[in-house]
Amino acid sequence: MSAEPSTVCILAAGRGTRAAIHGDWLHKALLPLGSQPVVSHIIGQFPSDTRFVVACGHLSGQLKGFLSLAHPQTQIEYVDVDPFEGPGSGPGRSLLCCRPNLPGPFVFTACDTLIGGKLPRMDGNWLGVMPVDDPSSWCTLGTDKDGLVTDIAYKRANGHRLAFVGLGYVHDIEAFWEALAARVPNARGELQVDPGLEAMAARGCRIEPVDWTDTGTVENYLEALSRLGPTMSFEGKSNDLTFQVGDQIIKLFRSESTALSRYERGLAHPDCFAAVTERHGQLFGTRRVEGALLADVATPDHDTRFLSWMQRAFWRDHDTPVDTFRRQMSAFYGEKTRTRLRQFLDDRAWGREPACILAGNVPIPTVDEVLSTSEGHWLHGGWPSSFHGDLHDENVLVTEDGHFVLIDWREDFAGDPATGDRYYDLAKYYHTLDLSVATMRDRDYAIEETATGLEIRHKDTPILSERRRAFWRFVDDHGYDRRRIAFLNGLIFVNMAPLYKDPMSSYLYFLGRKRLSEAVFREPGDDV
Repeated sequence: MSAEPSTVCILAAGRGTRAAIHGDWLHKALLPLGSQPVVSHIIGQFPSDTRFVVACGHLSGQLKGFLSLAHPQTQIEYVDVDPFEGPGSGPGRSLLCCRPNLPGPFVFTACDTLIGGKLPRMDGNWLGVMPVDDPSSWCTLGTDKDGLVTDIAYKRANGHRLAFVGLGYVHDIEAFWEALAARVPNARGELQVDPGLEAMAARGCRIEPVDWTDTGTVENYLEALSRLGPTMSFEGKSNDLTFQVGDQIIKLFRSESTALSRYERGLAHPDCFAAVTERHGQLFGTRRVEGALLADVATPDHDTRFLSWMQRAFWRDHDTPVDTFRRQMSAFYGEKTRTRLRQFLDDRAWGREPACILAGNVPIPTVDEVLSTSEGHWLHGGWPSSFHGDLHDENVLVTEDGHFVLIDWREDFAGDPATGDRYYDLAKYYHTLDLSVATMRDRDYAIEETATGLEIRHKDTPILSERRRAFWRFVDDHGYDRRRIAFLNGLIFVNMAPLYKDPMSSYLYFLGRKRLSEAVFREPGDDV
């Protein structure tokens, strides 16, 4: 048996429109499966000394940035494919662009192909196969009694039982390259790998049955996710993704400026934030912290100790001009909320906010009405301070020795990365004592129409009730304004609504309206 492969070519230049479950901002090789993206699973299939050649095109900077962060010790060479879409593109074109980097026998694989178990032996030409029910959807292979390829049928209804999974080993490289260089495009003008496969078959090419996981379509990806999940990213949220590779937590954002700001804020708070490593474009990394999420271990005593630690170690008063800070709060609480509200309404093609009657015939005003009549709650009384910006119990780690570490901080407050409203941190912490992340994740909430109005309810527990009481004791002990925190708690739910899919989106909106109304019309109690 020959040695393991020394070179693997990953074909990752195409747009991946069939698997665009997160939209067109995410490279298909970075779809999350469990704690890692697809491309990391592919790299993990091969020995650590493997040399990888990656064919890049669509969102190449995003893919290169991730691989640089996540696999710094892996030998990776990048080849920019031109064109990577439209006439003249295709996997055959990608391989031809990579030819100078592939001087000897090599494995090639699609960036949406995963193989379970042991890799086939690397001697002679072979193609990975798996039985399929519909040959018209795949490139299928006919074989003789010895398992050698005799026919290649590309998406033919009268094709064969075995589909080519997008993974193969090219031993007869000269014949393979000569066939690809013939440049015979298909009906769509694409250069496929078929001529190279036919050249391999002409010189003897065996099939290798493999345990194939395809992530190339939304349907297949979701099926793979059901087996390899859960991911580290919150289901339904589409602005960022989180991965864990080795000792790093890697965050990927839609916006490069968001990644830059968060990275720089991490550098500015090294004693309280998880240590940042590097940044590449839309991504940056932090060192993984050994510890438990505060949400998983929290008791009322934990809340008191954590908030006291924030008061002592992190929150610092900032001497910000009053007018400047008022403009920041107006933008952050007023303009941002109205923008998010319009986004929520537009997503539903609602021209305006609906009238809302809670169970018991209790009317609650619209968000716009509350904002228009309660400006003092969000334009006055803020506390200019250092801030986290997304402070809740799943963004706090507790180490074995009882220390706290903050993760997943916000990039800025109304464009200012240094100064925010301390009350926003307090309200963010409170909002997951009101509606826990676990309840959101488990979808344990409901809106029901009754004879007397809407009933809005979600799962609560005795421990959450006790923790809320501990929170309000801390607020009172340090002279913070209960009503302001309760008001901002309602605004937070409204602002979250358009960032999620239904039914969570609608629940967050109506819960936010309810909490705003409660904050305006009654004094917050110890267990709201």
